[in-house]
Amino acid sequence: MASYDAASNPRKFVRDTESGFESNFRLGDARALAFLSLPNGWHHERLWPSALAAAELLLVVPWSSPALLQPLNRFWTKFGLLLHRIANPIVMGLRFYGTILPTGLVMRPRGGDLLRLKREPDAESYWICAHAGASLEYRPMLLGAVLQATGNASPGAIPAKGRYTAVDLGRFARRYNVPLIINPNFPINTLNLMRCITGVQLRSPDSFLGFVKLVFDALWVRELNLGDDDVLARLLRQGGFDPAQVLGWASSDAVKTALRGTTDEAVRRGVFGAPSVFVDEVLYFGQDRLDFVREALHDQ
Repeated sequence: MASYDAASNPRKFVRDTESGFESNFRLGDARALAFLSLPNGWHHERLWPSALAAAELLLVVPWSSPALLQPLNRFWTKFGLLLHRIANPIVMGLRFYGTILPTGLVMRPRGGDLLRLKREPDAESYWICAHAGASLEYRPMLLGAVLQATGNASPGAIPAKGRYTAVDLGRFARRYNVPLIINPNFPINTLNLMRCITGVQLRSPDSFLGFVKLVFDALWVRELNLGDDDVLARLLRQGGFDPAQVLGWASSDAVKTALRGTTDEAVRRGVFGAPSVFVDEVLYFGQDRLDFVREALHDQ
């Protein structure tokens, strides 16, 4: 059977499908007109001649000369689009202002959260360390250097695995009720960004967790390209940080040495990717191993 790309030749697609659509559409009209004449015949013992005549005409013409119905078909299509433009905003407005808005106004003062947008501090995935009486220590590292040192590769380097990883991350985002958008700029050069994170951890530890949240939100919710220094500087200002100060920390020898040290340490301890979690000297790789982390903490 011959085939062609409708997108590359839309006019040909319209011409090829037009006659069949007109035939089917007019046959439907004929059935409707014939049906409308039946109640009159049932109740008044007299069929509507005009309706039956129109039905017969619409039964004959599609088979004999379907092209004659093109003007009517086009008029009916445009009329339907006009009705859509008029009726759709009205219907959607009635639905929104008549049901959604009043429901939100009633539920908001009562603390309703149908979309589960609020954090759930009692959920299993939050505060694993706090529940076990343990402490969590963040160790920034250069993932690219770890992958190179261990002979590993990013999931994005394998197309099939990259596609699957994107889907799987979406599953975890829904499970943990957190926003996630795969950044179209990914992968980016994170060297300067990781130096900034290390600098904040060393020079302003009280701001560290807020800085990490700011970066994660920018990468995986706002889709920003943090590999661009100008974008990074704007983000720092928006987050209440002094770009000159943070970038100055990032360029210092102390911060560069510290980041190289944590990266080398990660490789020595057997890290081959991220996220990696240690409970004492036992490694757990991947966000899907948090259950094992929880068990290990509670067994201590």
